[in-house]
Amino acid sequence: PGANLNTAAIAERLHIAAPSAVIDDHQSWLTQILDLANLVRLTLGSVVILVLLCTAAIVIFGCRAGLAAHKDTIAIMHLLGAEDGLIAGAFDRRYFIHGFQGGLFGMLIAAVVLWGIMRLSHRLGEGLLIAIVPEASTLWWLLLLPFGTALLTALTARVTVRRVLLAMM
Repeated sequence: PGANLNTAAIAERLHIAAPSAVIDDHQSWLTQILDLANLVRLTLGSVVILVLLCTAAIVIFGCRAGLAAHKDTIAIMHLLGAEDGLIAGAFDRRYFIHGFQGGLFGMLIAAVVLWGIMRLSHRLGEGLLIAIVPEASTLWWLLLLPFGTALLTALTARVTVRRVLLAMM
């Protein structure tokens, strides 16, 4: 334990003694496994970004549909003196609540999936899976998910509603 092997020197000496013999120190195999783990992390990060973009797109289309459906009501509200901030605030609150609920649901699903993966990795033995599976102590960020989605949906709704209301006038 703790000894460093010079595999190149051993391979050279082995080649002299047995020319067809091969040394396999598993370093290249382990490097490929770690590269795969990094690729999985990058792919998962890309999926998260796509989910965020899809969430924003859904909010944009939902706001536009809501504004189009209530176009006459909004026109009457404007005639009665309602400002755009009042109308946008109603959309903000609605989408904030929906975003928070969606984030809670996503947090629960993510927690269950990650718990299952961690449990499976412990059954298989930590060995190589430790490079892919997060530790339970690093999962605190899941608690931020409901707040992050609520903020994303509320801000997206605010920007969308403000732009559409400006175009309506």
